[in-house]
Amino acid sequence: GITTLILAFPQIGMLVAPMPKSVLAAVVLAAVLPGVLRPKDVLKLRGADAITCWATAIACCASDPTVG
Repeated sequence: GITTLILAFPQIGMLVAPMPKSVLAAVVLAAVLPGVLRPKDVLKLRGADAITCWATAIACCASDPTVG
């Protein structure tokens, strides 16, 4: 919410620019890792929704994100 809005300002971007990519990656992983390791909403899906969801997840993991 508010933190994302504040970080979106260009002045903040200049402060974060020299930060190594590994540090930025660690921050992103810390924010999303619990939801990735235990996706509660995905595990609740049944039937065709579950098949579509897992097929999409596998396709995303198996494909190259820099192509397309």
